[in-house]
Amino acid sequence: MAKRFLLWIVLLGLASVAAVYLVVRVRDLRETANRMTCAGKLKQLGLALLNFQEIYGCLPPAYIADEHGRPMHSWRVLILEIMSREDIYQKYDFSEPWNGPHNSRLAAQFNHHDRTWLQCPSEDQADPMWTSYVAVVGRHTLWPGPSPGEVTDAAAGKILFLAGSACLVASMLPVRRRKERPFGA
Repeated sequence: MAKRFLLWIVLLGLASVAAVYLVVRVRDLRETANRMTCAGKLKQLGLALLNFQEIYGCLPPAYIADEHGRPMHSWRVLILEIMSREDIYQKYDFSEPWNGPHNSRLAAQFNHHDRTWLQCPSEDQADPMWTSYVAVVGRHTLWPGPSPGEVTDAAAGKILFLAGSACLVASMLPVRRRKERPFGA
């Protein structure tokens, strides 16, 4: 009887170890799939920028500023049409800032797919109105600011986007203001 009890304890211990291993393995596989999806979205964004350059002769500016130099619209809004989001692009009001009354109502109407197309799947805890992808803006980057940049052979090896939870900003926000020194300054 004692041997049987000991055997059951050993089997239960082995089953527990196997279950923990499987849970960890599944979590790791899920994170790997999320990273691959995130990389795929970055590739789509890069291709959209190249398509934008092909159509308009330059990259979209990092933001469009108003007459006082205040950022009003993000590059993300400018590539909506190229990213097959014409429905949103056509409804967006460029005469008001990204967070104006009409554009705020438009953003609130997005369905789940609309809200997450600019978000890494690993950011499942993030507000779906936020994005994981931000442009690196500065003098020595492809995003000099309100003027359009251009992808050339000399641009090889330059960082175009950053992705991750440390980058989360409102998806239509034109520029993230920080007190740190801009990249390349």
